[in-house]
Amino acid sequence: MSSAKDFILIDGVLCGYSVDADEAAELVIPEGTTTIREDAFRFNNTVESVILPEGLTRIEANAFGHCGNLKSVSFPSTIATVHADAFAGCHKIRRVDVADLAAWCNMDVETDFPYFSSFIAGAELCLKGEPVTDLVIPEGVTRIDEYRFSGCTGIKTVTLPATVRYVAKSAFSYCGSLERVTLSEGVGSIAAMAFDGCERLAEINFPQSLSLIGESAFEECVSLKRADVAHVKTVCQSAFARCTGLVRATVSDTSKSLFEGCTSLETVTVEGNRYLTIQPQTFCGCTSLRTVILPEKTSHVCEGAFENCASLESIELPNARYVYRCAFKGCTSLSRVALPPDASKMERGVFYECVSLKSITLPSGIREIGEGTFYGCTSLAGVEIPESVTKIGFCAFQNCTSLRAIRIPEGVTEIGISAFNGCTNLAEITLPTVMPRLGTDAFLGCKAKVEGGK
Repeated sequence: MSSAKDFILIDGVLCGYSVDADEAAELVIPEGTTTIREDAFRFNNTVESVILPEGLTRIEANAFGHCGNLKSVSFPSTIATVHADAFAGCHKIRRVDVADLAAWCNMDVETDFPYFSSFIAGAELCLKGEPVTDLVIPEGVTRIDEYRFSGCTGIKTVTLPATVRYVAKSAFSYCGSLERVTLSEGVGSIAAMAFDGCERLAEINFPQSLSLIGESAFEECVSLKRADVAHVKTVCQSAFARCTGLVRATVSDTSKSLFEGCTSLETVTVEGNRYLTIQPQTFCGCTSLRTVILPEKTSHVCEGAFENCASLESIELPNARYVYRCAFKGCTSLSRVALPPDASKMERGVFYECVSLKSITLPSGIREIGEGTFYGCTSLAGVEIPESVTKIGFCAFQNCTSLRAIRIPEGVTEIGISAFNGCTNLAEITLPTVMPRLGTDAFLGCKAKVEGGK
C-alpha cells in the first residue's frame, strides 16, 4: 500500500509518484489532492486498486492510462471532471465504487474526440462499498450522460426520477443484467443507443412526456416483448432493430430499419390518419409478421420495407402510389396485395420470389414492370399488364412456372433479357402488332414459341 510520502503533490495537483509507489498494488491517493495530472500513473502495471480521496475534483487525460492490471477504482463524492481517456487501456477494471450517486451522474467527462467509450464497461458498480443491483437515480439529477453506466454488469433495474429530462447516447448500453427500466413522467428524450444491447431488458414503460427515441436506442434488446410508442413523436432509425423477442408494437410513424430483424414480431399497428411513408427496411426480416395495420393514407412503400416477411399473407395499400424496389421481396406467404389503380411507380424486384402470390391487379398508370418484379413467383397464374406499360424489364417474370397465358399490350416496345425465361407452362402469348425489341432468352423455356429480334 502506498503512503502520502510516495507522491509528488504541488498545490493540490498530484504530478507523479516515487519508486516506492510504483511497487504498490494499492494506491491510496493522499488527502489534499484536488487534481491528478495528465499521465501521472500511466503505464503503471503494478497497481491493482486506486482509492481516490474526498476533495479530489479532477482527473486529467491518461492519469491512469494503460495501467494494465488495474481492477478497482473508488471515486469520492467531490469528483466533478474526469477526462474520457483518464483510464484508457485499463481493460481489467471490474469494480467501480462511488461515494455519491448524484455526483457520479453530474460528473463532467471531457473528451478530445466526438466519440468515446465507457471507461467502466465490464465493471460492477458499487455505492459506498455495496454492489448496485437496483439503480435509483436521485431526485435533482436532470440527465444521464453518455456512457455513464454503459457496460455495468450487475445492474438489474433502473428507476429514473421526474427530474431527469434526457438519457444520452449509450447511457446504459450493454448492461447485460438489466431487466427492468422505470421512466417517470418528465423524461423527454432517449438518445441513440441508450439501451443498445441490453439483452435481458424485458420491461420498460414509455411515459407520455417522451418525444424522441434515438437511433438504435433499443437495438438488440432481445428480451423486450412490446413497444407501444404511438405517442412518441419521433422514433429514429433502427430504434428497435433486432429485438428478436418483440411480439407487438404500436407506432405513429416509421423510420429506416425501425424493426429490422425482429423475427418474433407478429403484429404492428401504425396509428394516425395522415400520409405515411413506410421507410426503407422498416420491417425487413420480420419473419413472423402476420398483421400490419396501416393508415389508409399510406402513400409510399420504400425499398425493402417488408423484405423477407415470410409470414405476411396479405396487405392493403389502397393509396400507395409509389412502391419501391424489393418492397415485398421474399414474402413467401404473401398471396394477396391490394394496390390502388392510380399507382404510378413500381420498381424492380417488388415481389421477387413471392412464391404464394397467385394473382395481382397491376395499377393502370404504371409505365414499366421493373427488373425481377415477379421473379420466382411460382404460384402466379395470371396477370393483366396495363395498357400504359411500355417496357417489361430484365427477368421481370422469370421462373413464374404457373403462368399460362400473357397478353403484351400494344404500347410495349421492349421486353428485357430473360423477362419470361423459365415460365415452363406459358403456352399462350399475345404480342402487339409491332414486335417489341426482345432481349436475349426473353421467352426461353416457354411452351409457346416466340421469334423476334434481340
